[in-house]
Amino acid sequence: MIKTENNLIAAYEAAAKERVSIASQLSDWGEQTGDDAISDISDKVGVLLSELGEQEDMYAHNLDDSRAILKAIRNTEKSVQPSRDNRSKIQDEIAKLKAKEPESAKLVTLEQELVRAEAENLVAEAQLTNIVRITFVCEVLTNLFEDPSETQGGLCGRVCCNYRARREADYPRSTWSTSPQSS
Repeated sequence: MIKTENNLIAAYEAAAKERVSIASQLSDWGEQTGDDAISDISDKVGVLLSELGEQEDMYAHNLDDSRAILKAIRNTEKSVQPSRDNRSKIQDEIAKLKAKEPESAKLVTLEQELVRAEAENLVAEAQLTNIVRITFVCEVLTNLFEDPSETQGGLCGRVCCNYRARREADYPRSTWSTSPQSS
């Protein structure tokens, strides 16, 4: 999962760079047309595309943050594994010894070791559970399920509303024509 998420992050970063590049190209093209209206619109759309690219880049960084948290959880799980293995090994030794020599003095020593190993494992498992619960729920889910389309939709709406308001100020609705004018 961690490796797959790395590919997703790279895709978002590449998309962000492409969007910013397209925005720049669009603005340059609009300026080269020599038409003020086209230049104005292409600049607005270029700004919008550039901001969308920045949002995608920010989302990629959020995904990368969540990936780092998943790595920390994985590493914590790895650090708990020796404790699990030790406890299991002692349990196996006790079971073998009970089958061979149920009255062995070594059995008491192994049972004491098992109590210590279980206590050590209990602490390690509790730490792991706390780390998983706190970091996964609070951080990973927030970063993964933050919807970039909501932010992008808000940006688009703001730019369109600003453009529409300016257009209506420059060209009041009363001057709009719904049918072609005859000469």
